[in-house]
Amino acid sequence: MINARDMALPAAGPVPPFVAPAFAEPVPAVIATPFRERLLLVILFIAVFASSVGFIEPSPHDALMGVLAVAGLIAGVRFHRILVVPFALLLLWNFFGMMALIRVGDQEMTIQYTATSIYLAIAAMVFALLFAQNTMARLTVMQRAYVLTAVIFGILGCLGYFHAFPGADVFTRDERAHGAFKDPNVFGPFQIWPILLCKK
Repeated sequence: MINARDMALPAAGPVPPFVAPAFAEPVPAVIATPFRERLLLVILFIAVFASSVGFIEPSPHDALMGVLAVAGLIAGVRFHRILVVPFALLLLWNFFGMMALIRVGDQEMTIQYTATSIYLAIAAMVFALLFAQNTMARLTVMQRAYVLTAVIFGILGCLGYFHAFPGADVFTRDERAHGAFKDPNVFGPFQIWPILLCKK
């Protein structure tokens, strides 16, 4: 007759240590980040941090985009098939935008608008390529730089609004805080994403 003792599971013995096969390479205790990747992360941090300075043209952020693209190439950034559709849409948008210049090419504002659209498309492509691989490490660096610069220039904007020190009004315009931007309407939306990140 089967009793409870017969149904009991045998006691588990000690777990033998894991032995890697002879052909396996040794696993380092700490995986070091390659120098090229660290260089890319530093330039990414500086470029994003400089994005809150927009009172001069071209802005420091715009000037650093070329450096960031070169650093990405050095770090081995590759094209991914998942980016084909957004890249194609950006190309189509800017192609037809340039076609529209045929009728209004004599107007300076339209040329400036088209040039800005092309630049923003290129910048979007650069960031898309960067975040397509090693996503979390690079995204973390970008978030920290974005929050830090938003906090610093947000505080300066508040100090300027309240005229906390002589010359603080350089961070305001028409009694509205604008930080290091030229337009308060740009400064406000710039602060939204960092606020959402801080609320997480």
